[in-house]
Amino acid sequence: MQERAKLGETLKRKEEADRFWIKRLIAEHLKQTRFFWELYPGLLTIRWKRLKNLNAWKRMICFPAAAGSVFVAFVASFMAWTALKKGGTEYWPNKDGSFSNKTQESARGITGSAVIAERTAQ
Repeated sequence: MQERAKLGETLKRKEEADRFWIKRLIAEHLKQTRFFWELYPGLLTIRWKRLKNLNAWKRMICFPAAAGSVFVAFVASFMAWTALKKGGTEYWPNKDGSFSNKTQESARGITGSAVIAERTAQ
């Protein structure tokens, strides 16, 4: 509980101690998820559970929005899962506004966990 209270400090300490910890955490999570809809818990059920809590009239009115939301969540989850499987964890730019040497890694054919292993070795 102490770590959650000071989450910012905890993350900063982890980053200073091992700058690749989050990439390893993501890689481990991806090893455990066989399908894109398992990327986060409740992807399939959360919208339907909320819809179930409404009365029949509101449920009919909200159904199209819930169905559309499920579709968008599926597409986004699939895209995220695919990008993460390919090693796409370099979302945030560097301080100068440039991105990492991701294009160099792609040119050499390095993807996924190979990127993490190579960077850890450096």
